Amino acid sequence: MKEKLDKDWVSMLLEAKQLGLSIEEISRFFQQKSLSKYLYLNQEKENKDHFRNN
Repeated sequence: MKEKLDKDWVSMLLEAKQLGLSIEEISRFFQQKSLSKYLYLNQEKENKDHFRNN
């Protein structure tokens, strides 16, 4: 199956490589950002639940 690549993503990844970042560093960056976003959203949900229950 042929997948369509997002030109902006490809451009960004090529630029990161030109800056000397490794694939592992790029991957780690996105994992950390995803984890940070998950933790933030989870905290927001807990705060809303707390206020509803009190």
